[in-house]
Amino acid sequence: MLAAAKALPERVAEYLRVMREEVLRPFQIDLIDRVLATRRAALLGARQIGKSLGLGLLAVVLGCGHPKVKGADVMIVSKDRTTSANMIRYVREHLDALGEFAGETTFIDPDLGSTTRIALANGRYIFAMPGKMSSVQGFTGHVLFDEASETKDDPEDAIDQASAVCSSQPHLRLVVCSNSDYEGSFVYGLTTSPDPLDRARWSKWSLATVTIEDVWGVDLPEHLVEERERMRPEAWDRWFMCKFPGVEGSAFDRDVVRRCAGVQVAPRGTRVRVLSIDVGHVVNPSGVVIADVWQGALQVVRLGMWFGRDVDWQEAEIVRLVELEGVNEFIVDAGAIGYELNRRLVGRYGARVSSANVVSARANGSGAIDQLMRGGRVGLPECEELGELVADLTAMKRAQDGDLVVPTRPARDRRYKIHCDLGEALIYLGTHPHLHRPMSDGTTRGASGNQTS
Repeated sequence: MLAAAKALPERVAEYLRVMREEVLRPFQIDLIDRVLATRRAALLGARQIGKSLGLGLLAVVLGCGHPKVKGADVMIVSKDRTTSANMIRYVREHLDALGEFAGETTFIDPDLGSTTRIALANGRYIFAMPGKMSSVQGFTGHVLFDEASETKDDPEDAIDQASAVCSSQPHLRLVVCSNSDYEGSFVYGLTTSPDPLDRARWSKWSLATVTIEDVWGVDLPEHLVEERERMRPEAWDRWFMCKFPGVEGSAFDRDVVRRCAGVQVAPRGTRVRVLSIDVGHVVNPSGVVIADVWQGALQVVRLGMWFGRDVDWQEAEIVRLVELEGVNEFIVDAGAIGYELNRRLVGRYGARVSSANVVSARANGSGAIDQLMRGGRVGLPECEELGELVADLTAMKRAQDGDLVVPTRPARDRRYKIHCDLGEALIYLGTHPHLHRPMSDGTTRGASGNQTS
């Protein structure tokens, strides 16, 4: 067993040489070479060119080991169960060819999600996992992220989580493959955006873009010509030419948001004061909104943006705000960046802390906040941060499929990137159950007596 394990990297290298000569397309060879040479790599590729097949071979190389990279467990993150099963099929085909297939076990674990795994002859495992990126917590190994733009979780959070997973050893690799989606998205920032802050952020990554013409040449095969003629030009450009269509139409109307400034919505019934936070990190600030929530209305009493603050500082500031503002509930984003702060607040305040799923909140909370604003049931304080909140909300766009697109923009000092952080914190509030109860009669408006600092 030990002798076979020692020889395995050399056997993988030989198999890879044969695949290069007889099977692989140039972009697949390039991806594997880049991953062998660097710790972080991304591929923006057209549909139906063999990205997943190449990723399956890469999983075998990284799991079995190669003279250039030490073998380790591999996690392939896919968008759903079907694509995970396909990835495992690709992996098995390569392992059968190598003669190192040892066994397969399929199981469902409530803490890890639905996972398919293959045991290798060297004792390592290759996992293909559909579901939430949060289930990667506790895993150590190489991470291959398939179809990043299609994930149900926030891709940026997923990549941050995967980066943490791969940080324990210098030989561990993180690879991202994706189609294009929309301008302003995370994938756009990673692969294509000309913004200097984006390019600086991803400067250590090895990036490549492969269109359908890069694979087949300008003279496409007849079946692809037929597809191009059938499809809308913008769809062809997106799926096959790796272009990012612009997104038209703000998710929030500027005039509607502005009309909420200085408005006092009189509380009726049980009032709950909630602190909602979209937790930031080194590049992004944290966005903080404190609001009274009751019977279908929302009165914001404080807005805040915390730049460059660590978890210790943010925890201490929240404790101070609890005393100062009488906060009795909390909503904290459930992503990788917010995990530690979420954990600490749960330790302090228990069940009063709720976790906000970013994707769900964008889908449901944004519509709820927009409807409340249009119905005159949101009051906003007139303060310095109000301009940032208006900028966040009006920068958010609705994609053609209805998804909320949340872009980034440079902060005033150019040191940070604002990712609609205040807007996200407000949207989390849109998921609060009190906002979905009938509002009592007697709602009034007037000059706001609440001011933020």
